[in-house]
Amino acid sequence: MPFLKTLVDLFEGFLGLIYPNVCLSCGETLVSGEKYICTNCLVSLPYTHFISTRKNLITEFLRGRIFNLENAYSFLYFYKHSMVQKILYAIKYSGVKELAMELGIYLSENIKDSDYKNADFLVPIPLHYLKLRKRGYNQSEWFARGVSMVLDVPVDTSSIIRTVNTQTQTKKGREERWLNVQNIFEVKNVRKLYGKHIVLIDDVLTTGATIEACADVIRDKVKDVKISVLTLATANKIV
Repeated sequence: MPFLKTLVDLFEGFLGLIYPNVCLSCGETLVSGEKYICTNCLVSLPYTHFISTRKNLITEFLRGRIFNLENAYSFLYFYKHSMVQKILYAIKYSGVKELAMELGIYLSENIKDSDYKNADFLVPIPLHYLKLRKRGYNQSEWFARGVSMVLDVPVDTSSIIRTVNTQTQTKKGREERWLNVQNIFEVKNVRKLYGKHIVLIDDVLTTGATIEACADVIRDKVKDVKISVLTLATANKIV
């Protein structure tokens, strides 16, 4: 109803005067139609543009490490002390999980005409249940939800589980990261994934150790499976 919508808009405007919403990146007040990030910051994000270029460095980085790799794409570059780091930290540690979904929607507009739309399942890299209980949500799952809304590919959070509660990878080197994620995943529903094309989804691709470990266990347990990779960002050191 138009009248009801007008009341809602007025109420939201009133709240905005008392508790102004600000951009998570630059701190400027958001205007009508903006969510979490202002338009200027959204336009200024460091996009990789790999999906529209002939040379996809993410595919090259993971090719040979992931068996039957179909596609690989990272939306943004991740640098320390950058706008992207602020955004990802807000998603991961400050409870702004809805922003992950918004970015998933935004990203998917760039890949909706690619092979990703033909996938069978979106599989977010799972958290261990203890970490999930502590944080309250899996940021990669919320990112996957946004992707699902555009590509119309279902999110599967039950077929792969994390069986070991590993330490954070943040301050680990390449070899330490690889050792930290060995044998930490388990396939719970082999039949569901048999012969399917699945997209593994994570927030940041750094060394690729976590995604590779997850892909390895899928390859070992599931026949005729095809795997693609989709991450919100990639660390600059791999490209």
